[in-house]
Amino acid sequence: MGTWLRAGISTYLAGLLVVASGCNVGFERASTPRPDEQGDDDTAGDDDAVDDDDVADDDTYGDDDDTSGDDDTTGDDDTTGDDDTSGDDDTSAAAPLLPQNAGFETYGDSVWPWLGIGDPGGIYEPPTYGITSAAEGSRIFGAVVDGSRLNGALHQVIPGAIAGNPYLASVQVYHHTTEDGVVASLLGVDPFGGTDPNDPAVIWSVPGNAQNIWSPLYVSFVAAAGSVTVFVEFQQGGVSDNGFTINYFDDVRVDPN
Repeated sequence: MGTWLRAGISTYLAGLLVVASGCNVGFERASTPRPDEQGDDDTAGDDDAVDDDDVADDDTYGDDDDTSGDDDTTGDDDTTGDDDTSGDDDTSAAAPLLPQNAGFETYGDSVWPWLGIGDPGGIYEPPTYGITSAAEGSRIFGAVVDGSRLNGALHQVIPGAIAGNPYLASVQVYHHTTEDGVVASLLGVDPFGGTDPNDPAVIWSVPGNAQNIWSPLYVSFVAAAGSVTVFVEFQQGGVSDNGFTINYFDDVRVDPN
């Protein structure tokens, strides 16, 4: 009986040791992560890295925003407003040509540098025969005669033209007649700068003959040389030589057209 009891106790204790030993091993497995499991945790940390990537991506997007801000520098396209400086082309356009003594004010009773052709005229200061005031200023050129008729012209060569550029010549004219007097005035331009009023190159206005009022005559032309010539011509006639026939001229201009 005593031997059996001791043998049983020994067997019982050995069993407890085996059970206890198995429980410890199981606990250690549960408490100690496998290297694979640790690596999985690290990959989870990779999620953090992915977050970093997201942040980096956000930064790069921000760069896109910043660089798209560079599109504001396309506002430099506004500098294409420099095309407005092509308005400088306007400044390169023909300037007005400047006839000397254009209003017959400069040299007293002289028409210089206008040169006469045919019958002469003269400088007048209104009020005078048939007129009360100049178109501009205080003096005018006129062909004035009583009991006779005058036919002639003035001309002046004007430098500074740009060949190929369009211009508009103009002059103010005034007429006064009595009895059977008949008058007409013309404006002519030679775009080549010639001085012969009979040259076919001369472009003439329609005749003007409005009575007792200032009115303009015009000639539109394209310069063919560096100088052009302007003519102002007066014509007088009638059945007889009775009464006045008067042509007045003022304010000759040549402007870009």
